[in-house]
Amino acid sequence: MKNVLITVLALATVSQAAILIMNKNNLGNISSSDAIIVQREFEGETLAKVDGVDIKDSEIKERLNFITQGRGAAVDLKAIDNKGIEALSKEAAVQRKILNNAYDEGIQNDAELQDKIKGFVENVYKEKFLEKIAKANVTDEKIKKLYDELVSKAKNSSQYKVRHILVRDEKTANIIREELKTLSFADAAKKYSLDKPSAEKGGDLGYIFPEEYVVEFAGAVRKAQLNQVTSPVKTEFGFHLIKVEDSRKAEIIPFEKAKERLERQLGSEGVKAFIEGLSKDMKVEVVRAETAKEATPADAKASATETPAKTEEKK
Repeated sequence: MKNVLITVLALATVSQAAILIMNKNNLGNISSSDAIIVQREFEGETLAKVDGVDIKDSEIKERLNFITQGRGAAVDLKAIDNKGIEALSKEAAVQRKILNNAYDEGIQNDAELQDKIKGFVENVYKEKFLEKIAKANVTDEKIKKLYDELVSKAKNSSQYKVRHILVRDEKTANIIREELKTLSFADAAKKYSLDKPSAEKGGDLGYIFPEEYVVEFAGAVRKAQLNQVTSPVKTEFGFHLIKVEDSRKAEIIPFEKAKERLERQLGSEGVKAFIEGLSKDMKVEVVRAETAKEATPADAKASATETPAKTEEKK
């Protein structure tokens, strides 16, 4: 919350800078820049007025959510003092003026932009539709059944605290393995791993059930010695360096705590099944005049990902 409020207080300066930039580009001379025109109707309580135009709490929330990259929804506007509300209101007004100037310039008539908007809208429609498909596959009965199945498996299973580094080829994996003599596993994962979500956490996958992973990976996890880095393990995704930091008897998570994760899993399974159903009986005929050149081993070698050693040489 503190960081969000600091961001809000900093907006007064940002708003002034935005206005100066507009003037620098002669946008201030466009007629609508001197008056705020509301392009959308915002609802809720009026928190401020800018040049006589109401700034609603819903508009403040929208700006705050954008500025804080999605964290604004959790902020209670009552916790923001008048200085913060003033800064946010100015920012909202600046954004409106920028939009008005864009309309005056005829940006809305740009054909390329219209195509982008059309593509964006289509993607939103598809996303919303797939959300409905996902929800349709989530029922209380299915959640309970999936939970019982997982509990049954967990009773005879162990969990392992695992870190991994994923790369494309075995040579790169072996070079990184050598580097681990002087570089921490977490730092190496952040630097080299292709599995970006875990790389950001130093390769940490947390406590996992091996059976939830591909066979080769699962086998390597079960055989790994604690705190020792495995030799490169090949899977369909590439080559992994694996480090098991702990193991324990599987923990049975209470149903209520597991429910949200199970809902997401069932939703994903529903979407996957729906998409597979759509493509199952499709007949594809490639009719282009020219065929792409087939990649040769030499081509593959030439375009191979740089190894850590090569990266270091360039520095």
